[in-house]
Amino acid sequence: MPLCEMCGTEQDQLRPVSVEGTNLRLCDRCSRFGEEIRPAKTLPATLPGVPRTRTDRPSRETEYDLAPDFPDRLRRAREALGWKREELARRINEKLSVLEKLEKGRLRPPDTLVAKLERVLEIRLRERVEEGEAPRHTETRPLTLGDLIRRED
Repeated sequence: MPLCEMCGTEQDQLRPVSVEGTNLRLCDRCSRFGEEIRPAKTLPATLPGVPRTRTDRPSRETEYDLAPDFPDRLRRAREALGWKREELARRINEKLSVLEKLEKGRLRPPDTLVAKLERVLEIRLRERVEEGEAPRHTETRPLTLGDLIRRED
C-alpha cells in the first residue's frame, strides 16, 4: 500500500497535490494543505480529417551552409554600424567571449545564433549549397571522411 508523503499513513488511494511548489502524493486529509494537480488533457497525435505532413522532405536549413568567410562578414557588418563587440554582444544577448570567437573563426555558431546575427546586422551569413556539392572545409583541423559523407536517413 502506498504511503502519504506528508503524514506517512498507508492509504489505498493518494492524490497528486502541489504544496508550496512541491508535487506530492497525499492522502485525503493532507491534501487540504495544497492544490490538487489535475492531469493535463492530451491531444491526439493527428486531428481527424487533417493529413499528416511529410517529414522526409529536406528542410530549408539543409539547403544553406555557413559562408566560409562568415567571420569577416560578421566583423565588417559590426564595424559598418559603428558598434563595438560589447554593443553587438548586448544586442544579441550573447557573451562577449562567444562573439570574439565567432569573429576570429574559432567557433561555428548554431543556426539560432546565425539567424539572430543575420537579423540584427541585416546581412547574410549563409550561402546556398548546390545539390552534390562537397561541403567546404573552413576549419584548421585536417579533413576527415566524416566531413565528406552525407547521411541519407
